[in-house]
Amino acid sequence: MLNELLSITIIVLIGFVARRRGILGKREANLLNTVVMKLSLPALIFTSLIETELDWEFAKLIPLAFAMVFIMGLVSFLCARLLGLRPQSMGSFINAGMFLNSGFIGFPIIYQAFGDPELVRVILFDLVGQNVTMFTLGLWVAARFGEDGYTRQESTKALHQVFTSPALIALVLGILGRGLPYPAVFIDALDWFGSISIPLIIFSLGVTFDFDLRELPPAPILTMVGLQLFLYPLLAAGLGLLFNLSGLTYKVGIIAAATPAAMGTLPIASEHGLDENLSAALIIVTTLACVLTIPLMSTLLGVY
Repeated sequence: MLNELLSITIIVLIGFVARRRGILGKREANLLNTVVMKLSLPALIFTSLIETELDWEFAKLIPLAFAMVFIMGLVSFLCARLLGLRPQSMGSFINAGMFLNSGFIGFPIIYQAFGDPELVRVILFDLVGQNVTMFTLGLWVAARFGEDGYTRQESTKALHQVFTSPALIALVLGILGRGLPYPAVFIDALDWFGSISIPLIIFSLGVTFDFDLRELPPAPILTMVGLQLFLYPLLAAGLGLLFNLSGLTYKVGIIAAATPAAMGTLPIASEHGLDENLSAALIIVTTLACVLTIPLMSTLLGVY
């Protein structure tokens, strides 16, 4: 796994250097993310689902993800209270503690470590277990602790975005369309197009980051590293046994839970009056630190 993470890190650094040198900017980063999220990733999800044998074991990752979100939300709230964070910072801290970057970080790691067929497991964990709760419970947290909150109309709009997202539509179509006689050239084209998702995800992650480490607040950052990168995978291991997960499903659950704070928490913070700078800092530092903590926790918890 260390080799896979080092390869991912090198590609992230290439994107980061391109951003810092002015070769690519925020506009290009947004374009890359749009290509991945609305085009190539849905193709990858669809082909992965129709080409992989599914069983009940896969579906257990969804309630596992739900349970971890609620437990980590409570733990993050208690830690935020102990740290004495103001309400806007508390909301950013809680959302970062609940939601994982199991898509942008989890997909490449699972793909590199176990191959394309195992992507189905992390797809279910991320798209259903994480994204749905982020744009429901995460928005409720924004309303509770943010300066602006959100209206019923904004809440409905957010849910509409979740359930009409290309990735989730591809998930549904992939499940419902299994066994249909697709033309080989159609599947080959989608396979080929979807294969650009993983390198683009990694590269765009580097292009997206633009930060100064000297501006990061230490206490909540270090606490979040402990919560996200150590407690979360430990919780996944314990609940995985409780949910009777086994084999690759158990391993994928642990790796997904070891990923850093979700990038989606930043636009929620920005749009609803939470502490945007703290949200960005939590995402950045946990993402950098996970290069070391994912192989460490995976080894300690028997993934490898």
